[in-house]
Amino acid sequence: MSQRVRVRRRGAFEPARARAGGTSAGGAGAPALAVLCAALVGAGAALAGPQTEPARPPQVSPTPTPTATTAPPTAATLWTVSGTRAGDPATVAFAPATGGLSLAGTVTPLAEVVLIRFPEHRIVTQPVRLLLRGGEELAVTLRDGDEDRVVFESLVLARSGADTTTLSVPIDSVLAIAFPDQFPSAGRFRQFRNELPGGRRSSQIPAQPVAPAGKDDNDVVLTLEGSRLTGLLERVLARAIDFEADTLGRVTLDHDKIRAVTISALEEDETDLAPAIGPQVGVTFQDGSYLVGALLTLGADGLTMRSRSLGEVRAQLDHVRFVEVRGGRSVFLSDLEPEAVELAETLFSPHPVQRDANVLGGPLKIRGELFRKGLGMHAPTRLRYRLGGEYERFQAIIGMDDEARPTSVEAETYGGGTALFRVLLDGVVALEKELSYRDPPLPIDIPVAGKTTLTIEVDAGTGFIILDRADWADARLVRGSSS
Repeated sequence: MSQRVRVRRRGAFEPARARAGGTSAGGAGAPALAVLCAALVGAGAALAGPQTEPARPPQVSPTPTPTATTAPPTAATLWTVSGTRAGDPATVAFAPATGGLSLAGTVTPLAEVVLIRFPEHRIVTQPVRLLLRGGEELAVTLRDGDEDRVVFESLVLARSGADTTTLSVPIDSVLAIAFPDQFPSAGRFRQFRNELPGGRRSSQIPAQPVAPAGKDDNDVVLTLEGSRLTGLLERVLARAIDFEADTLGRVTLDHDKIRAVTISALEEDETDLAPAIGPQVGVTFQDGSYLVGALLTLGADGLTMRSRSLGEVRAQLDHVRFVEVRGGRSVFLSDLEPEAVELAETLFSPHPVQRDANVLGGPLKIRGELFRKGLGMHAPTRLRYRLGGEYERFQAIIGMDDEARPTSVEAETYGGGTALFRVLLDGVVALEKELSYRDPPLPIDIPVAGKTTLTIEVDAGTGFIILDRADWADARLVRGSSS
């Protein structure tokens, strides 16, 4: 008799014993594909190794925190370690002298701020991505540069103190120049970006440590046909590149013939980029660009910051999407390394955990609400973090990603898009909640003071392990106020 997987409801994964004399959820008329899925999933979905039954105290209810789901779409939302507030974006103001950030007249110390989300304004996507050393990324249109600098136009950024949106970066600050639309798929472009050493941190959290990729001493052109040319990038032009190829000599390649160019770092440039002096932030812009640096001003007149790679730049307020504060009381789980990762194999193979993306590598979205930070997971998966007595609270907004919505009658009939979220502290269950794709985002706030480990799990919900694509949005640990 076939088995299917369900949750043991006590912090472990196991195949459920088939009901004696019963039938499957679909009855005698269940489609053959669903029956096959049940048999294969039941055979392989348990996490490897024996599971220790954790002690189970009375259920701890998470302290609800306000969430932005009720904020009007035209409002800015301020996340702090103690809750959220929404208000007119024009009332946001940063006071460098006091280090305070205000929204609608209420001032919050910057160390208490997690992030600010501004209303979405759709901007035409630029055709080129500049992937910079240190993790910054720019959506641009290229202009004619020279052998020392890459010159480009941005729709959202301008040089501070100037009207021009023409900017440039030293060519040795560029990790790669990519043309996303010329990759076979969005997934292939994400894979290319994730595998670049020295760029934005890989979005995947592997189950086993991965050796760093070897350094390539040559610049490399990836052509539209999938071949590689090694050599030296000499110049980036508005519509082509000049490249000294090892095998072909000097060639000019039109942009529409290539997918990307990767640029090898010079020896003297292989040290980490020093952060700009001032309150550190990561800023996501409406076109997907991302800069890291020091926040200088933020208010109705816009944002100015000192970027690691571009120097001092400015943006209109309606071009800003997220401002995440670094170095305050909170730290995102996606910026930490778990001490243990367990991915169970299912019919659909293990799904690597994704940083700041859903489990498919796309944006984190729960019922249409976009989140910049978080973890995307698929049941059954478990992550364990070492706390070290440093933190007071664990906070997150949990829910099923919009990609968990069933697209077929069969998937919905057999429980697709449902998963069980579980939080354990030192092996003791602190939260257990089953959610489906129909449920709104759920904020959680759990005390962790004095605990040694934090474990987060996504397990199979009701039905089969189908579309169990779960998000831990804005998942973060909060330090004590005296830290």
